[in-house]
Amino acid sequence: MKRLILWLTLLTLCAVLTAAPALAYWDYQMRLALMDDELPVIYGTLNQRMATRTGPSTEYPEPGTFLSKGEEVRIISISFDVNSVPWVQVDLPYGGQYIRAYTGLKRFDGVDSDDIPREFYYNIEAKLNQDYKPLYGPGLMYASYDYTLKAGSSVVIVDFENGYTMCEFLSGDDQRNRVWIADDALDTVG
Repeated sequence: MKRLILWLTLLTLCAVLTAAPALAYWDYQMRLALMDDELPVIYGTLNQRMATRTGPSTEYPEPGTFLSKGEEVRIISISFDVNSVPWVQVDLPYGGQYIRAYTGLKRFDGVDSDDIPREFYYNIEAKLNQDYKPLYGPGLMYASYDYTLKAGSSVVIVDFENGYTMCEFLSGDDQRNRVWIADDALDTVG
C-alpha cells in the first residue's frame, strides 16, 4: 500500500510539473470564482486627475491622464513596484471602448490596500504564433494599441482573464510594456 501511495504521489507530481501553464490557468479560474463569491468589487473616488501607466511603475508608458477629481473608478487589482509603492489596475471608459491602466493608489482617498485583490504574476515565457494587434484589456470591448506585434515575438505571461493573457515585453527602446493578447495567439516556451 505504501508503494502504491508513493507511486501515485510521484505520478501526480510529474503531471503537475508538466502541466504548469494549464494549472496556472486553472488556478486563475479558481481565483476568479473566489473573487465572485468572497471578494468585493472595489470602487474608489479620485482625489485628483488620474495619470496612468500601462504597468505598475513609472517604467511603463503613459497612456494618458483621465477623469477628474471626484469621479468613481473600478479598481481591479493591486501591485507593488520595486520601491513598494502601491499601484492599482483600473478599468475606465475610453473613446467608446475601455482600457485597463495602472495608477498610484495615492490618487484614491479611503481605499484600503488590504481590501484590493493582489495581482498575480505567472512569469511564463511565450511567443506569438501570429501577428497580433494587442489590446488595453481582456476582451474586444477594450481599445487596441496602434501597433502590431509580429509572430515570433517573445513575451512574458503575467496573468489570464476572459480568454486573454496579460503579457509583458520590452520594446525596441527597452521600455517595459504590458498588453493583452488572445490566448490562442500565444504558445508557451519550454
